[in-house]
Amino acid sequence: MSLRSSIAPLSRSLCIPSVAGTLIMIAALSGCSGPRGSSSDAEILSEELRDHVAWLASDALQGRRSGTPSGDRAARYLANEFERYGLDAVGDDGGYLQAFEFVADVVLGRDNGLTIEGESVRFRVDEEWRPLAFSDNGSGSFDVVFAGYGISSPEDEYDDYAGLDVEGKAVLVLPYGPGIEGGGMRFPTHHALRRKAAVARDRGAAAILIAPHPALDPSDFLEPLRFDSSPSTAGLLAVTLTVEAAEMLLGSTGGLTDLHTRIDGSVTPESMTLESRIELAVELESVRRNGYNVVGALTTAGPQAPWIVIGGHYDHLGMGRDGSLEPGEIAVHNGADDNASGTAGVLELAQAFVADPPSSRNLLFIAFGAEELGLLGSAFFISNVPEEIDTIEAMLNMDMIGRLTNEKLTVYGTGTSPAWEPLLDDLNGRDEFNFELTSIPDGFGASDHSSFYTKDIPVLAFFTGTHGDYHRPSDDTDLLDFAGQERIVRMIRDVVTALDSLSEMVAFQPSAQPEQSGGRMGFGVYTGVVPDFGYQGDGFAISGVNDGSPAAMAGLEGGDVILRWGERTIRNIYDYTYALQDGSPGQRVELEVRRGESVFTVQVVLGNARTRGR
Repeated sequence: MSLRSSIAPLSRSLCIPSVAGTLIMIAALSGCSGPRGSSSDAEILSEELRDHVAWLASDALQGRRSGTPSGDRAARYLANEFERYGLDAVGDDGGYLQAFEFVADVVLGRDNGLTIEGESVRFRVDEEWRPLAFSDNGSGSFDVVFAGYGISSPEDEYDDYAGLDVEGKAVLVLPYGPGIEGGGMRFPTHHALRRKAAVARDRGAAAILIAPHPALDPSDFLEPLRFDSSPSTAGLLAVTLTVEAAEMLLGSTGGLTDLHTRIDGSVTPESMTLESRIELAVELESVRRNGYNVVGALTTAGPQAPWIVIGGHYDHLGMGRDGSLEPGEIAVHNGADDNASGTAGVLELAQAFVADPPSSRNLLFIAFGAEELGLLGSAFFISNVPEEIDTIEAMLNMDMIGRLTNEKLTVYGTGTSPAWEPLLDDLNGRDEFNFELTSIPDGFGASDHSSFYTKDIPVLAFFTGTHGDYHRPSDDTDLLDFAGQERIVRMIRDVVTALDSLSEMVAFQPSAQPEQSGGRMGFGVYTGVVPDFGYQGDGFAISGVNDGSPAAMAGLEGGDVILRWGERTIRNIYDYTYALQDGSPGQRVELEVRRGESVFTVQVVLGNARTRGR
């Protein structure tokens, strides 16, 4: 039975309504409807917002990670609420759910082996070695070379690969970078394991072997087989070893501790060709799962009327690890603010507008899945809009609206239409709102409104700011300010009401980039491209470019896939990020680009992110 079938109205006898503001947990376990209507369903009420958040952020929902039973249970709850309000179902097969498939994890296949040739030493997978999740599949026999920390940083006059022939070989490297006296490590932007793998690959290595750090990792430490949300592999075999396994490969050349001490003491590479030769086979299998957007429509304005999308993502981090800021703690990450708060806002607005519908605009309410995995749900939706939906006039997004501290409310996308600033200024001038409002013109950002902006749709994204509980198990319901959240949701309702009174559609305009936006990611340069977060092939796909940016002047367009940056192969967003980190303002870079069936090169002059957008 499909998930869609399972959301057909469940037995109402199993659903117990809210009592004193707290939902009976049987409702959470059954996936039934939550808060019942108040004396006026058109009202936005903090009590109902609290009930929705308490349900979604309960331990029974186990963090609502997309592709898990708890994520599916949250989707059923939202679909039931949309049905109860009376929204039209415009998902797949006449239901409220729109399914999309994604790679959720990688697991060991059957053919994994590592041996030292000539010594009859066979290492045990998951005990003395383990593939990294971004490894290619394949096998072969390889000579082994030691390349220190696996860092090549000409600007720092440090290169572990200088004079080292690694073509077709396996490269053994240490994690992190050379230490600094008194604590810390050098070259921090070069520490990522994917970056070390990309450096080895671009120098012709066939495999990379990551040893533990002798001063920081236990001798039996192996990197977890942890999927990093990018389905693209690194372009070579990649594995992690225990200290014992690594030192067997080093042989008589010295132990890891001695090599680490010598490199750190002199800040000079100790790279060398080893006597070892290995046979290595890696087989990983992708685990594909379904995520779901929950989509309901209010079509009171008629089939020809424009649409306003009101959305927010309902997924969170599940039991943690990937994406968690406490990755070592396996615990329920309830995600009350991120983003049960925004999802509750979507539900309250849906109920309110069904009771008091607009006359000239249709409304589409969407709870997005897999936002935490890279905006996958909204990227899928905007590329697969239901045929009932004609023209989307605007998108209003709510992501983390539950912590209104000192009246500070940030609204992104205010530069995406000339209508936004005066409208928000007028509404915020009312006594009931009067927030300390920060307007950010940029239509791009780390939430689902970005997917709509790339399609030239005006967006507004409401946000009350990050906090110490962000992406941690402590993001719980009792820390939210529901009175403040109620006021924010009321303001969004009034934005929609104001749009309903317009005789013309809201005009789109490309958003101006704030001067600091490029630097906020830690890069000194920018090109002006926008990632296509839903892309799952090789290369770095872009969904759009900023007007007037270096990418636009070079002729890049949404839909292009960048395959090469100078001499670097670009297989994924990580490779592109590392290339940006190493760039300098004014540098001219040749990019190889695939557009449709054709492949061509363009010249891009990197912009200065300190003085202009990213």
